[in-house]
Amino acid sequence: MTRTPGPAQAQTAPTATATLPPAFPIVCEIGRALPRKFISDPNFEQLAIVDAYSRLLLVDARTYQTLAVLHERGQYADIQFSHDGRYLAVLYGLTVELWDTQTRTVAATLVELGGIRELLAPVTFSEDDGLLLFFGSYPAPRALRVTENQRISYPWLWHLGAARG
Repeated sequence: MTRTPGPAQAQTAPTATATLPPAFPIVCEIGRALPRKFISDPNFEQLAIVDAYSRLLLVDARTYQTLAVLHERGQYADIQFSHDGRYLAVLYGLTVELWDTQTRTVAATLVELGGIRELLAPVTFSEDDGLLLFFGSYPAPRALRVTENQRISYPWLWHLGAARG
């Protein structure tokens, strides 16, 4: 008895598709693409948004006008405003950044994290905004590994006063 493939398994040759001109020109679009993440700061009425195109934006919450483009593209593990709204912590790639939201400049950067493989959410400010807590994923020590690629998470506590100088 021989089996023939069903319709979902049938092998067919690709068919040529015609390229048609657009039916009408787009004059404007209503609305915006959904953001990947956004957080708000009520102190300065601002938003930090990772938009659909992976840009990190600082936005006025009242007018939705972009105040600054902090990054044009990237992978963000997490973003968080300080309690007073003055700073924005960004876990970006393998780097931790502290942005001053009023001057829209980087206040401090932490780049050397000793063989880190990934930054992990959440990022959290202490109550007085003096410390920043975040986590990093590292290869597990050989004595603890069950598999070759096993990882372990370590907490980091960053003293922001010392980092800003």
